[in-house]
Amino acid sequence: MNKKQKEIALASGLIAVGAAVYFWDKIKKQKDAQPNEDVVEDVEVIVSPTDTYLDKVKALQVLLGFTGGGVDGIVGSQTKTRLSNLGVSTNVNPSSIDSIIADVKKKKSQAKSKTESEAVTKARVSKAKQIASALSKNNQLTWIDKDTVYNTYKKDVFGKLIKLSTKSIRNNQKIYAKSWKVYSTGFIEVDLGSEGYIVISPYSVTIF
Repeated sequence: MNKKQKEIALASGLIAVGAAVYFWDKIKKQKDAQPNEDVVEDVEVIVSPTDTYLDKVKALQVLLGFTGGGVDGIVGSQTKTRLSNLGVSTNVNPSSIDSIIADVKKKKSQAKSKTESEAVTKARVSKAKQIASALSKNNQLTWIDKDTVYNTYKKDVFGKLIKLSTKSIRNNQKIYAKSWKVYSTGFIEVDLGSEGYIVISPYSVTIF
């Protein structure tokens, strides 16, 4: 390979490397500009009344889960889609931006509370099913919670619980369960026989 051919080869190589770097950078920027659907949206955003409209739109986009180039201060179709998915107005302008940010924060707070509540219920249901499974082998519960007084119930012909009386339960007291049922909330309905029914938390009892 003569000197001229070497120069051409070197130039071609530099062009190829430059093109690769350019397109890689372009792809990365495009990726950053896209809203990240997997991003955790539990982000605290504080907006001051003195902030500019542009800053407020950017804060709104952060609340909506945008990152990188997606936080551009432009209310485009992607921003409006996320607002719409939350059930919030997409008519964003200087006079509505503050109320829209407040609405987004409220919706996110409600969604977080719902998720946490569902997690608590799921755990309680799992515990109640463990108790119910053990009750099939030994129908005697032991109260491990503090002393308390529970309402007792009877059932009408439609199966609805009607308050009957009250029952004092002491720590370490044994409770005979004639039958039982796990509610979708994770609480357990226990048939005490002649004393009626009580509804208890699975965390208040155990089986030895």
